[in-house]
Amino acid sequence: MQRRSFMGIFSAFFGALVFGGKVPEVKAKKVISKPVSLFQCHVAGFPYYQGPMIFSDLKPGQPLKLLREPRNPHDSKAIAVFTSSGHKLGYIPRTHNPLPADLMDNGHKLKSSLTSVSTDMGEYSCLEMEIFVVGESKQMV
Repeated sequence: MQRRSFMGIFSAFFGALVFGGKVPEVKAKKVISKPVSLFQCHVAGFPYYQGPMIFSDLKPGQPLKLLREPRNPHDSKAIAVFTSSGHKLGYIPRTHNPLPADLMDNGHKLKSSLTSVSTDMGEYSCLEMEIFVVGESKQMV
């Protein structure tokens, strides 16, 4: 008998003696962690959506909504970017969207906010945003 299998059998036997054949319940407590920054990028396609109509209302720090579009005919990893009031601003650039798309597809929550609103960058890069993953983990008590 190998030592590892012996220790496993011994641990099970000892556990049965101490706990009367019952394994004690371990409760998990939800712990909300701080959002973790993934990256910053511009909002792609800005001139083609509703952003130019509301450009003067956009401010740095403003929260954004991200909506996954797996059936988008141009990009199966597409993530649309909206204001909190529902105005479509564009998309996370195709070069940046594989990681957040996979995270969203696996149930992780992402947040985003504007970091820069500038006419100096030209109409295609006038909005910069930051993407965060919001973590929720379980801690054994």
